[in-house]
Formats: sequence, structure tokens, C-alpha cells
Amino acid sequence: MSRKIPQEQYEKTLSYRLKQWFDGTCDPFLDHVEMKPQKEFHENKKQVQKRRKEKERLYERVYDIEHNTEMRIFRKLYQVFCVVFCVFLVLMLLTAVSDLPTVGTADRPVNNEVAERYI
Repeated sequence: MSRKIPQEQYEKTLSYRLKQWFDGTCDPFLDHVEMKPQKEFHENKKQVQKRRKEKERLYERVYDIEHNTEMRIFRKLYQVFCVVFCVFLVLMLLTAVSDLPTVGTADRPVNNEVAERYI
């Protein structure tokens, strides 16, 4: 059996403070956190222009297809794979449709069993 500690000592423990926080009777950050009002962010016109120029140069280098061989190869492969995928998808769908039974055949299970059961 554990020994009971005095109330003053128990109030200094972490478990007591957590219990009060979970119960909502005490805010652990009240009077401990220093709050400063935020200032609105202002940027120099030079910084904005510099960032805009860097962004434009980046786009020019990345999307310059004549000099960027990686981009040129990627675009060619992308087009080839798109065509291959579409052809594969069409072949799969045509194969699935060719396995379907013809419409209106008298020996289909739908025409034989379902009609007899419900009519």
C-alpha cells in the first residue's frame, strides 16, 4: 500500500496539474506564455522583383524544350505511353464485349429462369 502525501506536496506534482488541465479547472499556459501582437509583413519592392525574376528564370530553364533534353524525352515518352495505354484499354473492352452473349437469344439464363420464376 502506498503512502499518502500531504496536499501541498501533491499539488506540486505533474499528475495533479494534468488532472486539473483535463478537468478544465486550470490553464497551464495562463500567465506563463508571453503573447506579442503580430506585425503585418511588408516586403521591399526590390525583394519582390528579385523573387519574380528568379521565378521567371526558373520557368525559362525548365520549360525550354529546345535545350532541355530531359523535358523533351519526357514529353515523347508521355505521348507514347498515352497511346499504348489507350490501345490496351480499347483491346480489353473489345475482348470483354466479344465474350458477352448476343441480345435476345432464347437460351440465355435471363430469358429461361427469371421469367419462369416471376411469371
